[in-house]
Amino acid sequence: MQYTYGQHEWHSAYQKKCRTMSSQSLRYVLADCKRAEKAMPEGHKANQYADEAHYCAMELKRRQDANPHDEAVKAIMEATTILSSFHDSWGLTSSKITRAEFDWLQDILDSVDRLYDEGCFGDAYQQALRIIRFQFNRTN
Repeated sequence: MQYTYGQHEWHSAYQKKCRTMSSQSLRYVLADCKRAEKAMPEGHKANQYADEAHYCAMELKRRQDANPHDEAVKAIMEATTILSSFHDSWGLTSSKITRAEFDWLQDILDSVDRLYDEGCFGDAYQQALRIIRFQFNRTN
C-alpha cells in the first residue's frame, strides 16, 4: 500500500525503503532533499524533505556503524572514479575543474588512502564523502 506524507505509516515505509537503496542513492537523495529544503524552506514539502534527508542519513549511519570497512571501500571506489573522470588520456586534468581543485581533491584522496591503510575506516569514509559531495555539487 502506498502511503502519503503525513500518515504515520509513511515514516515506517520510507525507512524500510531506505534499507533497500544503495549508499550512492541514499547520498544523492540526502543532498537533493537538503538542497530542496534550502531553496524553499517554507514550501509545502519542506517537512517531507527534512524527514527524507533524516531517514537517508540514519540509514547511512547505520551501515557505517554496522560495517565501516565495506562502506569505506564503496565510498573510496566512488571517489577514485570521480577523480579519474577529471583526467584526459594524457594524464592532464580536464576543463571540468581547475588545477587547484584537482590538486585539492588529490590531497583528499591521498589522506583517504593513508587513513584506510591505518585502519581508520570511518575517517576514510568521511574524507571520501568530501570528494563525492564536491562532484554532486558541481553537477547540480
